Amino acid sequence: MASNPDYFISSCVIAIVYLVSRYLEMRIMKKETIPLRVLFRDTLIVYVCAITGLFLMEQLNTIMASGLSLASSALPAAVVGHPPAFTGDADF
Repeated sequence: MASNPDYFISSCVIAIVYLVSRYLEMRIMKKETIPLRVLFRDTLIVYVCAITGLFLMEQLNTIMASGLSLASSALPAAVVGHPPAFTGDADF
């Protein structure tokens, strides 16, 4: 899915922070036990979502950067920088 290894490293850091925060919340704040299987499943979901989100962000940035240059080059030279409405005096 992602060819950039930074996605995996960043997503792993995000998932570890999530795991630690959930564990501390479980032990300190709620004083209840959540099965470790559920905790690791949620962490895996966070990991996959982080990879997907980082991948989509890069793809959208690439599309938007190339889309802006394509949009301005596709317009005729007479239209670029001028309003599309008629603003002069009427000829009649």
